[in-house]
Amino acid sequence: MATVMSNISLIVSTVSGIGTVGAWIVAWRAIKHAKTAAEANERLAAIEQRREHYELRPRFQVEFLPQNNSIGSQAYLVLTVTGPAGLNLDSVEIWISDTHERTAAAAVVRRLAKQMDEIDLMVTAFGPYEFVKDRRGRPLTVSEFPNSRYRAQAPRFALTVGGSHALAMEPTRAPHQSISEQAWREVAGSTIRLRIVATAKGHQPWTQHLELLVPRAGRSVV
Repeated sequence: MATVMSNISLIVSTVSGIGTVGAWIVAWRAIKHAKTAAEANERLAAIEQRREHYELRPRFQVEFLPQNNSIGSQAYLVLTVTGPAGLNLDSVEIWISDTHERTAAAAVVRRLAKQMDEIDLMVTAFGPYEFVKDRRGRPLTVSEFPNSRYRAQAPRFALTVGGSHALAMEPTRAPHQSISEQAWREVAGSTIRLRIVATAKGHQPWTQHLELLVPRAGRSVV
């Protein structure tokens, strides 16, 4: 009799154990399913955010306006936001990238120059134009522009759709006096490469790269 009861207890224990394992498997599957669903929802949300971010990206029009309609003259770079409607940019920053691959251009300059200070080479802008600042580092107004010869990257500014901002520019100069103007212009090239970073409240920054050809005469628009 004791043996029978012992066997019954073993069977009940086994069945109970099987039931516990089964419940655990069910729970594990439910957790896995919930996790998979959550990950899928996160991916969909990320895709939707990227789509919205792309659709709201600023549309820029860039104009290069030389002062006397000739290459090598002082000029203005006019940035206009053309859309999308209702977009208010809290900050716009513009950098000028080197027209040519920097290492190759620097090697050409070293060959052209009789003596070349590496520090001067490091701060050289390998392109046809660069931005202008005054002696105190302030952005120049249109009226101040012709009287200044100090150059720097453009400061940040805010813009709304339909608004424009003009930046003073002037031709780059050869980093060494032994390099002729013609030789430097060949190194500098005729393309202004811009990197524009714009931000608006509640959105990740937008980064755009634009290329603007410096015309031999007249303005250029992209």
